[in-house]
Parts: sequence; C-alpha cells; structure tokens
Amino acid sequence: MRIMAIDPGTSRHGVAASDPLGMIATPLPFLPASGKGGGIDALVAAALQMEASLVLVGYPLNMDGTVGFRAKAAERIAEALRQRLPMEVVLVDERLSSFEAEELLHEAGRNTRKQKGRIDSAAAAVMLQHYLDRNG
Repeated sequence: MRIMAIDPGTSRHGVAASDPLGMIATPLPFLPASGKGGGIDALVAAALQMEASLVLVGYPLNMDGTVGFRAKAAERIAEALRQRLPMEVVLVDERLSSFEAEELLHEAGRNTRKQKGRIDSAAAAVMLQHYLDRNG
C-alpha cells in the first residue's frame, strides 16, 4: 500500500512517498505550487503515477490547535484533490514537521538555508513516517 504525503506551501509543495509495504517514508522532489491551480495538476499526476492508495495532506494547525490561514489553504488543496483523485485524501496534523525536518537535515550536515525545497519534501517524509509508525 503506497501512501503519498504532501507538505503544502505557497511556492512549492513538499512530497514524499512510502515504500509499497507502507513502512518507510522517502522524500521526493518538490512540486511547484505556483501557477494555474496552485500545482494541483502536478500533485494529481504524481499520486496517479505512483499508484498511491492514500494521499495525506499536511494540516498546519496553529500550536493551540486552531485553524489559521495556512490550515484553510491545506483544506482547499485536500478538497481539490478529493475532486480529482480516486483514492482517499486525508488531512494530517503536521505541526513541527518542518522544524523536525530542518533539524534532521542539519544533523546530516546539510546547509538548510540553501535547500528550501529539500526541507519541504523532508517535512512531508517526517509527517508520513509519523503516520506510518502510528498506523502500521
């Protein structure tokens, strides 16, 4: 069961996928979020190409659990994907996933200031790995 995870953004979407057994999350190249449709076409194509059985969309709630501007944008992305994909699309709390991804990349010796796209996809992988660990 391959799962795709998306860390939605305003200029790019971080993307990750699980292995076919649903055990390990791997970051993939980010997809642009700009242009017509906010990158939805590219996300749909990626989910279909990898034959995902589930798509997770990061839901960046505020630290107090309330829904802010970024979370509302994630809701719109999830709804647009639900309209176009045959598989389930689920919003998943992703608070601190970007922070955790930056820490992991920094520990690996990567200069995170120069690798924003890598951070976005690493955040998607962190979110996905947490999901896999909880639900696997």
